[in-house]
Order: sequence, then C-alpha cells, then structure tokens
Amino acid sequence: MPLKHPENSVPHLLGDYQLPTIPPLARFSLVLAFVIFVVFTAFEAPLRYVFTLGGATWLIYVRDLAMLFAIMVLACQQFWRHQLQPAFIIFGFLLAFHGMVSFLQCGVLIAVLMGLKTLLPLLYGALFLPLLLSKNRYLVAFLIVIWVITAIGIVADFQGYSMPWKGMNATVADYTVVINKKWNYQGEDRIGGFARDSVVAGTITAFIGTYVLLFGRSIIFRALIAVGSLVLIYLTTSKGCLIAFSLVVLACLMPMRRSQLPNKVLLGCIFAMMVLFPITLPNYLMPSSPEILASFFDRVARVWPAAWDNIAMHSWIFGSGMGNIGVGQQFLRFEDVDTGDNLFVLSYGYFGIFSILYLGLPFLAALLRKTPVDEMGRYAIIVLIYIFGYGIVINGIESSIAAFMMGSAFQALALRKIVPVSEFSRSPYRQSVVQQAGP
Repeated sequence: MPLKHPENSVPHLLGDYQLPTIPPLARFSLVLAFVIFVVFTAFEAPLRYVFTLGGATWLIYVRDLAMLFAIMVLACQQFWRHQLQPAFIIFGFLLAFHGMVSFLQCGVLIAVLMGLKTLLPLLYGALFLPLLLSKNRYLVAFLIVIWVITAIGIVADFQGYSMPWKGMNATVADYTVVINKKWNYQGEDRIGGFARDSVVAGTITAFIGTYVLLFGRSIIFRALIAVGSLVLIYLTTSKGCLIAFSLVVLACLMPMRRSQLPNKVLLGCIFAMMVLFPITLPNYLMPSSPEILASFFDRVARVWPAAWDNIAMHSWIFGSGMGNIGVGQQFLRFEDVDTGDNLFVLSYGYFGIFSILYLGLPFLAALLRKTPVDEMGRYAIIVLIYIFGYGIVINGIESSIAAFMMGSAFQALALRKIVPVSEFSRSPYRQSVVQQAGP
C-alpha cells in the first residue's frame, strides 16, 4: 500500500518509490520553467531572429533564468522544511570544485561561467523527474503540440521554404551563435526547422518520441509517433540521432514486465563504443570514407585528436576545465572551438578523470537494476541508451535537451524504494525494537 504524502506535496507517483517533496509554489515554478525551456529550445531560431531585430538578443537567456529561479525556489522551500534533496548538495559541491579548478586553468571567469551554465539543464532534469513521470494530461498535450509544430518546421525547411533566420548570426556580448546553419558538409544541407540547428531539432523530436513510447497508452499512437519521429530525424540529416532513436524504438519493443537483459546488453555495448571509439580509432589509419560516414570520419581524423591534444596541454587528472573546451572557448578568443563531439571526450575535458566516475556509476547502476526492471528503472535504461548512443558523436553535456534527459535518468537511478510495512514488520531491526520497547 503506498504511503500517504503530507499535504502540499507531489503525490506518490510511481508505486514503491519515495519521491522528493515538491511544494505547490516550487511545483508551479518548475512547470513554468519547463514550458519556457521547451518552447525556447524548440523555437530558438525564430526567437533569436525576433530578439535580434528588437535589439534584445539577451532575452534568449530567459530560458536559463527561468530554470535557475525554479531551482532556487525548490531549494529554499525544501531547505525550510528540512527536506533538501541530495541532488542539490552533490551538484553544488561538484560545481564549486570543478569551477574553481577550471578558473585556475583558464583564468577567464566568464568562460567558466558559460561552461557551468551548460550544466544547468542536468540538475533541472533531475529535479523535474517527478513531474515528468506524473503523466499529467496537460503536460502530455503540451509535448505533443511541440512535436507537431517541430515537425512542421522540419518539413518546411526540408522543402526549401524561405526561413529568414537560416544562417544568421546572433550575438550576445562576446558569444556568437549561428542559427540553423547551412553547413553544406559534403554538399548536404542540415535541416533545423524552428530549432537552433539540426542536432537540436532531432534531439527534441527524439525526447518527445521516447516519452510517448514509454508512457503512451495507445499502441497505435505510440507506433505513429515512433515512425513519425524516425522520419523527422532522418530529414534533419542527423545520422547519429537517427541511429540512437532507432535503438530506443528497438529497446521499447522489449516486454516491460520481463527481464531487461537484452536492453542492458545493448546499453553496455553502446557505452563501450562511446568510451572506446574516441580512444582507439584515432590511432588507426582509417580507410577512405564513404560520403555517408564523412562527418564520423572527420571526428576520428580531426575532432577527437584535437580535443585530446587540448586536454593533454592542461591536465590528464583534472581535464582542460570548463572554459578551455567547448562553448567557453569562444571567450578565450580561439578561432576554432574544441567541441569534442563525444560525450566521454567532452566530459573528460570538463571534469578530467572524475568523468569516469560520473558516467560510470549511472551506467553500473542501470546494469545492476534488479530483475524484473520496474517502470523507473526501465525509463532510466531507455533514456541512457539514447544519451550514450547519440553521445558517440555529440557532446551531450552542451546539448540542453540531452542534458535534461541525462539528469532525469540519473535521478531515476538514484531514487530508492520504500520498504513495505509487511517487510519492515518481519525485519530483525523491527523485532529488536519491539523487544526493547517491551509489552
């Protein structure tokens, strides 16, 4: 029998799991921030275009301010109630430690702060998990609307309709973003629609598609969203995202209430490729690349070695530091940014040898999930299949939607089940308490 939650808290959402208490004000702030976060991410291209025309390009940071405000409201209310989540303590300590190390390495505070900003969706995803898995019909309807409008933007872009923001530069202070850039890499146009670029368009499509696959009630509806998402991701030309989401569809076909051993094996293979590919492949002479693999071969020959060289110039223990790799490098006046283009590579650049711990612990926790895997565990495993799968070719930390998904999966693995009353009554601890209390 589920435990009753105190008044003004989120109800017990998933059977045997004790979820963090979220008071009404914090719940409202988190939901509002989620709406802003998803809208600003899905429609970043036209929003930046409008903000630039109005001379207020800084308004794009309303997305980050909304998340930060919601996080602070929840932290204050939980602290006041003596119910502060461990996520705040762990995340705060890690930010302070790695932020200090990064500043000592690059000496440019704004570069470090931009690196820290990219981690905000990670914490926000962890805190929003109880609301995300509440399966609220309004939340589901909102995500479906976003999926449909995103689909319209991708198809319109693919059909060649004129989009005034395509290829524009949006500059905030010293930070410049190229919107929906027509890369023409090997003669290929990258389709982003209303999103910032093709990667974001594919990722937000996969995020909503994964959510529907996991929690949709109708088999027909889930099948339609799955096929539609695959088609849309294909149109964006994001091949890594297409493969990762295809693996999600495959994993979701596994029976939910039986052993998830095939999915765990799949997750293990994907994690090994994410870690080992950027370590081993640059050391081998690659054959001439077919056109379809040109971007992957570019990572092997140029991107990954450049990132490792960057890390080697700083520290193999602490990495190159936030600010010396990824988005923060723009503030160090580097012409070319070491994007890493791999979740493990960029994590090592951000956190050094500690990245093995930060990625390895959740991976092991997913593999050690008891059989049969419950709904919470299945959610974490499926999401990590996508994150690690796509993480082979993108730096998932600096992708806001991917970071949000990763944070929610880590939180799902960190939650613990409530000990049922019947089990507690039979436990040696309870019997010893009764004996000490006497008749």
